[in-house]
Amino acid sequence: MGTAVTTAEVVQEVVHIIIETIGRKTSDGYAVIAVRGAQKNILPSHPCLRYLEIHNARYIEFGESITVDPKINELKLLEVGRGLQDLLTRITSAMRKSAGYFLIKEIRDSLPADRQKLLLEMGVDLNLLQFSQEMRIKEPDLLAILPRDVVRRMLKAALTLLEHQINREFAYHAVSAQVLLAREQHPFLEYVTINDIKITLGAEEVAVDERIDTIEPLKIGAALNQVLAGIDTLAQEHSGNPILETLKAQLTLDYMTKLEEFGVTLIVPASDMTVVLRDVIRTLVFLLTQVSSQEYAIHTLNTFLHDSDDRSAILHFISVKNVLGDDGAPNFSVMIDIQHVSENDTRRAIQGLLETMVRSLGESLRGSFIEKFQTSLDKPTLARIEKIGVNLHMIALHVQLREQWMTGGKG
Repeated sequence: MGTAVTTAEVVQEVVHIIIETIGRKTSDGYAVIAVRGAQKNILPSHPCLRYLEIHNARYIEFGESITVDPKINELKLLEVGRGLQDLLTRITSAMRKSAGYFLIKEIRDSLPADRQKLLLEMGVDLNLLQFSQEMRIKEPDLLAILPRDVVRRMLKAALTLLEHQINREFAYHAVSAQVLLAREQHPFLEYVTINDIKITLGAEEVAVDERIDTIEPLKIGAALNQVLAGIDTLAQEHSGNPILETLKAQLTLDYMTKLEEFGVTLIVPASDMTVVLRDVIRTLVFLLTQVSSQEYAIHTLNTFLHDSDDRSAILHFISVKNVLGDDGAPNFSVMIDIQHVSENDTRRAIQGLLETMVRSLGESLRGSFIEKFQTSLDKPTLARIEKIGVNLHMIALHVQLREQWMTGGKG
């Protein structure tokens, strides 16, 4: 059995392919300068890239143009993945449309399967990036973008994302159902047809009649907001992963400008506490999986959720279940059977859950659990739970004092 590929190896190989590909069309020196410049620009946002060192062109002939400090292997996969994806996006955005597409294709064709698998675990989907570049190639001029183009592009992108994230069947049913539902309030959506291309051979997946161009843009935008919000909710319920932010990342400036004119917003509402709860639960599963199997971690967390006291009663509406990913690998989904959650209920639920969990952990895990939770949680979610009054430091201190009191009482 071969040695498992590391994060450092994947980063090194991807950056090497980038420099080699750009160098074939320009020069090795230019390629190094271009990639190193992109790295420098995004370094403040992605400190993980400080472990990547790109040397001068004279080192290339000795195979030492790129070195990656093994310390990068100690970082979270998604943290490194975000940095690597941002680096790719920055580089391809500076290239001609077709050149960016072929760069991603070169990376995808050159990387072995085990490297691509780790990239996916890091959140870098080369197929999705290539699709984004393909759409960029086909991008029309801003003035030539018609309402039908906007509707078709958004729904087609949603279909593609859901197919990658879940599967084709779910993508078709989710998008078609939300278009049909929104049609009751926006009758002009009768001009939009979502086709199951497995059945309707030769048809476009998203067909938009030109008559929709006669509808006021803001009305079309209101309909798109409703459809996309519904699709995002279905995606979160099924896989625990929203798609709005990812969808936004697939759009070029031309389409983002048009969407603003239409009043379309691709932002998860800040008041949606279910998003916060889902991120918290997913992080807790991740942490428990580090010291046990995923199946046992999910069983343990469900026990905490459903045996919580009255002050955390909202947790009874949350459950975690095992699912299989598209590649057949074990995954999990966070189900929240409630639509509207107040900030006060969310704060009490998170605090109660964390305190209960920490008290139940073994002594070897108890002391560092809150710290690990804090560093593992996505920064936007961490900021939101702190804003609503969840004080992780006080939770850790409270558990520590309780433990000291109980120890003293026994003595």
